[in-house]
Amino acid sequence: MVHMEREQLSWRDLLGQIINDTKERQRIARVARVRPITLWRWARGISKPTEESLCRLLRALPPDSSQDLLTILQKDFPALFLSVASDSQIPQEIPSAFYDRVLNARTLTPPSLYTQTLSDLILRQTIEHLDPEHRGMAVSLVRCMAPFRDGKIHSLREVCGVGTPPWSADLGRQTVFLGAESLCGRAVMRCHLVVIHNRQDPCGLYPAHWVIHEQSAVACPLLHQARIVGCLLVSCAHPYQLTEVHLAVVQRYANLLTLAFSPTEFFDLRDMELCLMPPYTAQAPYLEHFGQRVTRKLTQTVATARSITLREAHEQVWQEIEADLLENQTEI
Repeated sequence: MVHMEREQLSWRDLLGQIINDTKERQRIARVARVRPITLWRWARGISKPTEESLCRLLRALPPDSSQDLLTILQKDFPALFLSVASDSQIPQEIPSAFYDRVLNARTLTPPSLYTQTLSDLILRQTIEHLDPEHRGMAVSLVRCMAPFRDGKIHSLREVCGVGTPPWSADLGRQTVFLGAESLCGRAVMRCHLVVIHNRQDPCGLYPAHWVIHEQSAVACPLLHQARIVGCLLVSCAHPYQLTEVHLAVVQRYANLLTLAFSPTEFFDLRDMELCLMPPYTAQAPYLEHFGQRVTRKLTQTVATARSITLREAHEQVWQEIEADLLENQTEI
């Protein structure tokens, strides 16, 4: 049933549809910590759930169903989204022991592995802190694409990430280019944290480049002495998941993540001229042969006696793909 049709249902009718399958009803009841008969009684109007019970129910549902049910529930429970948010409280501070781990890695990691090692370490700690119950979250590092021809930064690229279901644990291979149309683009251009609490909000203040599963998100720029290298992106599978505490914690991890880069990797803000990038689904054909293009690039340089490293070959191919996307944006 399409989203608009669901909005015309009562929340009890929609719940009845969701739990119609016996196995799914049992799964939801187990996760929501109620009996299957209780779900049936709620759907039939025989009993009324508490807001605490509804919060657990929303956590137990798949993201799309959770969003639809929350939208309808707010008619009868107008403060429910606040309860959903307050049910997601986390520690406000980064554990002090983790700072020791970062400083130790910063001291002992060789230059060739430094950025990747510290990024992975901090991203994994970030998601463990923000989503300890694995309710559905992804944390990604998004970097500015180095200037190619005109000395200006025209896009950002998601370079690595980690997730909890429904996302994969390792998002390293899920690359996407982002531009002025994205939440990350807005965070980078404005140089401060930006958040969207509900993907379905028709009055949203910021643009976004939504991907599958994503219902709310926050992007926080990575700054060093008024220069920028990219941003930290946190995506949630549920709306209204990000409380003020979450946002403060995201800012702290973004500050820590700047240690993963050398000062020379940050760019002047005056060089930021982000363009519009196509949806991630339209980018797929440009990305699927990345490995072959890198191999061809290395072979060509050997033939011309111009040796380059694998890292340099990767960077050149990414820049070529960015140029292709920008050139063909109007055709995509």
